[in-house]
Amino acid sequence: MKKDGQYVGIQDEYVPEDEKYVDNSINEGLKGQFKNYVNDKDNQEKIKMGAKKGLKYAKRIGIGYLIFYIIMMLFVFGFIGFVFVKMIGMRSDFNNDAKKHEITYFNQTFDWYIGTQSGSQVNSLLTEVTKSLKTNKNHIIIVSYNGTNTSNSDEVTALKKQFDDFKKYEVSMDYDSKGYINKITITDY
Repeated sequence: MKKDGQYVGIQDEYVPEDEKYVDNSINEGLKGQFKNYVNDKDNQEKIKMGAKKGLKYAKRIGIGYLIFYIIMMLFVFGFIGFVFVKMIGMRSDFNNDAKKHEITYFNQTFDWYIGTQSGSQVNSLLTEVTKSLKTNKNHIIIVSYNGTNTSNSDEVTALKKQFDDFKKYEVSMDYDSKGYINKITITDY
């Protein structure tokens, strides 16, 4: 075992020949040059303090990156959530618009006849109601005239005979809770 460049606890006979006669003055000179950098306690403390500061900065930077990463992930997930909710809302709006369009499409056939109409126009209205009753079983329309209330297509066709083509009639309509026309009331003008 070596201590300060010399073998300790070993007999001279076991020390290699080329190591027996080392010029210790050179070794001492080298030690003197590096003493200020390696063995000087003040410098060692400065190095330790610098290393500790470096570690503190590294920790802060690491924590800063971690916080930045978390904030970015929250932003990304928030954006994805926003887009997802917006898409669901758009789908809901699309469904609502489709329902409104369906209601408008159904009602527009009859809306033309609201107000004062001639007997021939009332007959045209009743023809449209008869077509709807036969083809559209989901939306029943009741026709009311002179105490007769019916949703039977044959009875609606029979009602057409009661209207004089040149006489005036008042047509009004009622709507169900979804917005579809469900009752047409015809009265003499």
